[in-house]
Amino acid sequence: MSGATYEREGLQRLLARAEKDDIIICTKMDRLGRNTADMIYIVGACYKKGIAPFVFWRTG
Repeated sequence: MSGATYEREGLQRLLARAEKDDIIICTKMDRLGRNTADMIYIVGACYKKGIAPFVFWRTG
């Protein structure tokens, strides 16, 4: 986990509060993580807790 991810207080609070079978919805991929390593860490942390991350976006 990068320092930037660790310092994202809101993200840490979200991951701490989320429980098994919860769904985290993001409107854009860059809202979930700031880079590929962050996203891998966040998705991994979600799956370990049984949380489903979901990203959707609209084009146009």
